[in-house]
Amino acid sequence: MSNEGYDIIFRVDGGGGYGVAMGHVYHCRRLARQLAGLGLRPCFMMRDYRAGVEKIKDTGYPLHTIPEHAGEHEITPLLMNLATRYGASIYLDVRDENSCIINAASKAGILTFVYEDEMLTEVAPDVLFNPSP
Repeated sequence: MSNEGYDIIFRVDGGGGYGVAMGHVYHCRRLARQLAGLGLRPCFMMRDYRAGVEKIKDTGYPLHTIPEHAGEHEITPLLMNLATRYGASIYLDVRDENSCIINAASKAGILTFVYEDEMLTEVAPDVLFNPSP
């Protein structure tokens, strides 16, 4: 796998307490492995929560950490810069900043995928994975 660029950026958090479970990280890690097997180059952007970060470091995929308490208006430009630089799609498995990121990605023509049990905003990603019945 080449590290010269990324095809998909996983924006996920896990292991930070306050209900931020590791299931999100395991789900994205599994999907990244499958996509890498198809020749895509995944990377991760996540809050600097030790447990989640360590699970991604173990995979060897590129990882960009963001401060634990960064808000959506700080995270969105970082993510958009990375996606724009590499022409990468964005896969979101977080609840707190989907709206801001989806709006910015839509304006930039960046494909967004969202894994969400409950889409709480009026903003629609390009693809929504919703496991709820």
